[in-house]
Amino acid sequence: MLYEDNYKNIILFYKSEYFKYLELNNPKLIDKIFKGIYEDPDLKDRDLYKMLGEKYNLLNRSNYLVDIVDNKKIKMGADFIIGIEEIKNNTNNIFECMKIYKKLRTNLMFYFIWPRHKLPTINTLRYSVYRDRFDLFLFDIKQYFNGIDTPLNAAYENGTTKIWLSKFNNDFQKFIDGLHLKIFVNDNYEVKNITDNSIITSLSAYKNLNDFEIRKYINTLLNLWFNY
Repeated sequence: MLYEDNYKNIILFYKSEYFKYLELNNPKLIDKIFKGIYEDPDLKDRDLYKMLGEKYNLLNRSNYLVDIVDNKKIKMGADFIIGIEEIKNNTNNIFECMKIYKKLRTNLMFYFIWPRHKLPTINTLRYSVYRDRFDLFLFDIKQYFNGIDTPLNAAYENGTTKIWLSKFNNDFQKFIDGLHLKIFVNDNYEVKNITDNSIITSLSAYKNLNDFEIRKYINTLLNLWFNY
């Protein structure tokens, strides 16, 4: 799969003589090369989309899935529970980063699908607003279903996302069950804080997420990987 190629190619670069040269002579170029090597599996991994098509029982079109709501075809794109930039920025070195990246990417439970269209999307706003904290996104969309304006409203009301969300009839439980997300809520469908298993009751405490909280989030995702 593409995440395995990313792991191999990035590790090869960071172990190369060329990297050592750049580290001494042109360190600013290192990140540009990293971004050039990395290929986003969520955009183009055919093997991933085959598995996601089976997981969600949707038509697979190689690099996207198709859902149908009110006779309208909706292009669905993959989204991973945490982006590589957050992992990279909150680990001690690239080798630790890529080890965590590879391990988390092996678990299909950590992949989701959202409508793919012009910005803003759930995928992009989930990162920019909540730094990829999936639990905060779930509480956000639960609030939206309850008729409350949220930081991600612009994504929910944009493009085909609004049509796609309508199939859940503002029913959070239906959303959770339909997308196989039960692990992230309790029996009463209250959203669990991934980092400490408490119940999220408000978003006000999470307006300014710091790196310590993101590192804790990453470590908890690793624990979830071991348990499921």
